[in-house]
Amino acid sequence: MDDTTTAFERVWDRFEPALAVFSPLDHAALRGPAVPGTVERLRDRLGFALHPQLAALWERHDGVRDPEETGVFHGSFLVGYRLHGIDDTTRGYAFVEEQAQDFEEVFVPEHYVDGFREDFPDGHIASWVPFARAIHGGEIYVDHHPGPLWGTVFECSYGECTVWATDLADLFDRLADSLEHGTPFRGERPLTWTDPDGNSSITWEHD
Repeated sequence: MDDTTTAFERVWDRFEPALAVFSPLDHAALRGPAVPGTVERLRDRLGFALHPQLAALWERHDGVRDPEETGVFHGSFLVGYRLHGIDDTTRGYAFVEEQAQDFEEVFVPEHYVDGFREDFPDGHIASWVPFARAIHGGEIYVDHHPGPLWGTVFECSYGECTVWATDLADLFDRLADSLEHGTPFRGERPLTWTDPDGNSSITWEHD
C-alpha cells in the first residue's frame, strides 16, 4: 500500500465512525465493498489508472444505496451530495466524454483553496472522474490528469467549478473535523435532523 492510499485509509477510519455516531441513517445508506473486478473494469473503461484513493474508497463502499432500494432518501452526507457506486461513475463518465468533445478538453473553472483564488490550468475534462452527485445535478470529481492537480477534488454545479480539497484524504479529514467539532465545511455547518422514529441524519445549514 502506497503513502497516498495509507493517508486515505487513516482518514476514512476516522471519518466513518464519526458518521455512524452523528448520522446513523446516512451511515446505514453506505453499500458494502465493490464486487471484485469492477474497479479494474472501470479502469479499463476509462483508459487510465484510477487514483488510488478513489479505488480505496470503492473497496470500502460501492457508493450509497439508491432511494428505491431503501424507500428513503439518505446518504447525502457530502454537503448534499451522494457517493457514486462504480456503475454510477461509469454512466457519469460517458457524459464527461461528451463534454470533453464539446469543450475540446479545455475548461477554466474558479479555483479556491482555503479562501483565496489560484490559477487553474486547462482542465482536461476527459481526466475528470465523477464520484458523487447532488439532487440538483451537480457533480464532484477527482482530477486524474498527471501534474500538480492530480487527485484534486472539486465540484461542478450550474456551470461553475470550485475546488473542495487537495485529494480524498483531505476531503474526508475536513468532513471529519466538521462532524466531530461542528466546524463549517465550505460555509456549511452539519446539524442533526431526527425523524419521528428517533433516527438521526445530517442536514447542512449555511453558517
